[in-house]
Amino acid sequence: MVHEILYGPRDFFAPNHMGNPKKLSKDTAGADEMIRQEFFSKFQNDKLSKSEIWEQVEQWAERQSEYVRTDILEFHQRLSQHVDKSKARVERIIKSLPDALRRLSEIVQDIDITRLQEKNRISNLYTSLDDDVSKTLQWIVHLVSYEKNEGRQLERRTKLRKLKKGGIWTGSVQATNII
Repeated sequence: MVHEILYGPRDFFAPNHMGNPKKLSKDTAGADEMIRQEFFSKFQNDKLSKSEIWEQVEQWAERQSEYVRTDILEFHQRLSQHVDKSKARVERIIKSLPDALRRLSEIVQDIDITRLQEKNRISNLYTSLDDDVSKTLQWIVHLVSYEKNEGRQLERRTKLRKLKKGGIWTGSVQATNII
C-alpha cells in the first residue's frame, strides 16, 4: 500500500519505467506531499551524478518506514538488473554487427545478381539475424541511404523552391535578384 501511495501501481517496475522516476504515477493523493516532494527533488537536481542521487535516495529512505525502504531496495535491484540486461543487449548487437555489415556488403557488391535477387537476399539476411541486430542494421542502412540519396533529393527540392521564389542558386548560397 505504501508503495502504491508513493510510487503508483506496481507496474512502475516495468522496463519502460525503469530509472525514470518522473514517470511515476501521479495518483499519490494519500501520500504526505512533503515526503513526495522530498523524494522527487532528488531526481530533479541536474548537478548530481547518478551515484550521488542514489546515495541521497538511500539516505532519504533510511528516514522512512520499513515498507518504503523495502520498496526503494526492490526498485534499485530491478533497475540494476535492467541496466545489466541493456548493457548485454548492446554488447551483443555490437559484437554481431560487423559480420552482418560484411554479409550485406557482399550482397550489394555482387554485380552478377538481379535487383530482385539482391532485394530477396537482403530480406533473407534481415530475417536470419537476431531481431535487435536486424533492426540496428536496417536503421544504419536507412540513415546512410537517406544521407546519400534522400538528403540530396531534399537539397535539390530546397534549391528548386528557392529558385521558384526568384533567386539564383550558387552552390550552398542563394543569391537573390542579382540579375
